[in-house]
Amino acid sequence: MEEVDPPDVAGVADCWAALIGCETRHVTMPYILRQGEADVICRAQLLLELGPDPDLEGYMRLLAQRTTHLRNWMRLLVAVNLLGLPAASVPTGLWSGLPLGVQVISARYREDLCLDAAEIIEAQRGLSTPIDPAI
Repeated sequence: MEEVDPPDVAGVADCWAALIGCETRHVTMPYILRQGEADVICRAQLLLELGPDPDLEGYMRLLAQRTTHLRNWMRLLVAVNLLGLPAASVPTGLWSGLPLGVQVISARYREDLCLDAAEIIEAQRGLSTPIDPAI
């Protein structure tokens, strides 16, 4: 096993937020305003305040950044969602009362490899006892 630092996680998160904001502003918000409850509308409006509305050139730059991140990125949940990579989380036990697990991430459109690897890990580690949620 090799541990590596993921490339530009903050940049991936910023790109994700900008793209989600743009999509919400131009596609989803009219539906939210018509059909959403007050707290949903409030949250959507707060999301829109997180960043400016990019023009067409800015939006194209965001898509180019996404492609760059896709080529450079290796780990972490937010980036996996933005990049559309198949992933599975496999619990592997507890350490000092805290749950441990492995996240398996595969190449795009290779869900089969991701699930096969998760199955192998689960077979080796077994299923751990669920923990009580803290409320």
